[in-house]
Amino acid sequence: MVDDGGIIIKEEVFEEAYIPSRMLHREGQIREVARCLEPVVEGRRALNLFLYGPPGTGKTTLVKYMFDDLSSRSMKFKPIYINCWERNSKHAVASALLSSVDPLAPLKRTPAELLEDFLGSVERKEYNVVVCLDEVDRMEDKDMLYDLSRAGIGLVLVSNDPYALVDLDPRIKSSLFLNFVEFPKYRPDELVDILKDRAEIGLRPGAIEPHLLRVIAVSAEGDARVAIATLRNAAKLAESRGASKIEKDDVMQSVKAARKLKVQQILSTLNEEMRLLYSIVEEHGEISSAELYQIYRERSKKPVAERTYRNYMDRLVELKLVKAEGDVRWRRYKVV
Repeated sequence: MVDDGGIIIKEEVFEEAYIPSRMLHREGQIREVARCLEPVVEGRRALNLFLYGPPGTGKTTLVKYMFDDLSSRSMKFKPIYINCWERNSKHAVASALLSSVDPLAPLKRTPAELLEDFLGSVERKEYNVVVCLDEVDRMEDKDMLYDLSRAGIGLVLVSNDPYALVDLDPRIKSSLFLNFVEFPKYRPDELVDILKDRAEIGLRPGAIEPHLLRVIAVSAEGDARVAIATLRNAAKLAESRGASKIEKDDVMQSVKAARKLKVQQILSTLNEEMRLLYSIVEEHGEISSAELYQIYRERSKKPVAERTYRNYMDRLVELKLVKAEGDVRWRRYKVV
């Protein structure tokens, strides 16, 4: 970003794609991921990984951070990153794999043919490949994990859900030999450090007081992505006023906006039926359980049974997306 005298001097620092030069408060996770991936530097196969934890806890950033580091140390290392939210079908994943090693390859073929060409290209070019499948639980067909693992491709599987792979076919599970790495929510003091790091690089010196960084950190509830977005929005608000410094009102307005961002992130991890239930509650503001279930059955293409419906609503309450009042028979729901 060109310096125009505003508060933000490097806007890319606040973007999701930004990879920091250091990963704060993830030392243990870095050691374990490095242990599993560093064999590629010596031309050996990486150990497969499963990274799990809530949104905004550094999973994707750490993978890309490690990929950059290993790429600088080995010319034959070939990292491939695929977001399975965007590419969830077998054909989409196979196409992304092949395109990463052969950009000119024709893609209008079966997934099996695409995968065969991918593995053949890897072998010819003597690449040492590690594939990161982010949001792996969104993959429609996980049989490909078996094919990739058996072919010697290193795998880094990432999910918000620690149980994302619990229903995998035993044949696939036994082929993966996964190393599990947990990413817990950041503590407020850890988020303050992360925000300080971004502010020192991306904002004009003295643009925000330390106590306001703590307000942002506490409000983010352990999610670095939300915390960084809140800081950016606060800076934007201050700039829109022509101010040279972020004030408390800028932060408080951004915290409110961040709540909406957090809800969107949580909803993105839920199934279609749970998102529909939430949208109905949001639409009505407050609604009885009986009325909610009736409207849900009318709108859903494949409505779930009442018992599953109650489980879904209990989960929405646990996630603090909706609030429940009254006993089971007379329960009412409203958006938090």
